[in-house]
Amino acid sequence: MSLGKPMKKPEELLEWGGTKKDSTLPAFSRHMMQVSKINLTISMTLNRYSRA
Repeated sequence: MSLGKPMKKPEELLEWGGTKKDSTLPAFSRHMMQVSKINLTISMTLNRYSRA
């Protein structure tokens, strides 16, 4: 697996075969959960300041 390639889109990830797919998809979904948690925290903080 070459690291030089750009990040694949979710649709492309689903098309990968075998162990690559099995190891990549959980990591990808974990990453997306982290990103959405961070975004939620940021938006909640902004809401608090905009009401003040």
